[in-house]
Amino acid sequence: MDETFDELMAKVSASWTPADWEHYRLISMAMRLEVQRIQLGHLVKQARKELGYSQRQLAKLTGIQQKEICKIEKQKGNPTLIKQHKLFEVLGIQANYEIVRSEPITKEAA
Repeated sequence: MDETFDELMAKVSASWTPADWEHYRLISMAMRLEVQRIQLGHLVKQARKELGYSQRQLAKLTGIQQKEICKIEKQKGNPTLIKQHKLFEVLGIQANYEIVRSEPITKEAA
């Protein structure tokens, strides 16, 4: 019988040091951010095309440079939340942001 990913991770991570766990946390966070960048690019491009806007038109409507919109759509951009908000507002995209602390901060870490 094949092990599930969770079972395998439980077995492998049983011997991890705190440094191993920190490395895993950082890699996981980087992967989540990359997935978000890809999703954002696809979403912006799809919405722009559905509305019939060129990148140049979208740039004029949002005040964001056309080359930056191009980067976002190619999943190479890293727009600020303000720029994301401008894009979403013009493209009719609703966003829900949730900001949470992933783990408690100890006095030693602060």
